[in-house]
Amino acid sequence: MKKSRSHMTEILNILLICFISYINFSIPGNSLVITLISSVILAVIFSVCTAARATVNLCIGLAASALIFMLEPVTHDLNYIFESCIAMLDLFLPAFVLSLCFSNKKLGLGKTLYFTTGANLLVNLLSLAKIRYIDKINLIEQVNTVYDEIFSTYTSLIAGSTAIEGAGDITAVFDAIKELSVMLIPALLIISCMAVSYILIVATRGMLKTYFREEHTEIEYFFQLRTGKLLSTVTIVLLLLAFMSGDAYFTSAIYNFAVIAGFIYFINGLSVVYFYLIKSIRVVPLAMLVLAVAFIVSLFAAVLMPAINVFTLLFVVGLLDSSANFRRLKKVGE
Repeated sequence: MKKSRSHMTEILNILLICFISYINFSIPGNSLVITLISSVILAVIFSVCTAARATVNLCIGLAASALIFMLEPVTHDLNYIFESCIAMLDLFLPAFVLSLCFSNKKLGLGKTLYFTTGANLLVNLLSLAKIRYIDKINLIEQVNTVYDEIFSTYTSLIAGSTAIEGAGDITAVFDAIKELSVMLIPALLIISCMAVSYILIVATRGMLKTYFREEHTEIEYFFQLRTGKLLSTVTIVLLLLAFMSGDAYFTSAIYNFAVIAGFIYFINGLSVVYFYLIKSIRVVPLAMLVLAVAFIVSLFAAVLMPAINVFTLLFVVGLLDSSANFRRLKKVGE
């Protein structure tokens, strides 16, 4: 596809960028969905031109956002300035990084996802830094408070819960869940950034293919997702080091890494199942419906068989697929 565009198209793109900036920085209460849709449109605009032109469009969008910010009839205190800057980065940075990845035909879905996740993660880390150092809010204390409220509500629903047998066990379970949740905050943050990034990649690719007839064959579809053996090797080695280490922070970091790796293998296993579904059913919407129904049924079945649940099974399938390559998939460029 040619990257050259008419002057009228460039003008329309600039107007659209300015309009998106206005929507995101002038209308209060914007949701994640609105920001994600705006990011997809921006990623498409950035992707259908050269990298140099995409950089110019990025600067135009940032300048428009800054102008709208300065013209707003509100008090620009330090908190509001940081909040607006983070919102600006959240809108433009992942879209711009994704467009650069699309322009590099040697990058497959894996590396594209890593770079886009890195952009989203940077924005989230800046947001957490603002919460910690500008708003003076301790996130860990907030999580502990939420769990204490949940535990208080749960125990109040049980008549005489303090006197029933096993009340101490219930308290211990809640404390363990609370400590585990606090320890895994980094992993959950990275996983959420990966999920948002994948949605951004898929939606942008879909729009480029539908409206601009631009096909990125190097960006694999969901049924082609496959993780290499390196991740499992690194995870196993790190877990062995964690068992031998007495440092709590080091162990916590490795467990966070293991959770992320487990999530990746779970998605890998899900892609294997989906691959054989669409291969046998051949109707993609019907295959997605069957997969969704099976997933919901498996969740209910997990109550009866906690040890053999859908998450464990898909994790095992994904882990085995990293070595066995059940679908005989080839890497980008092969």
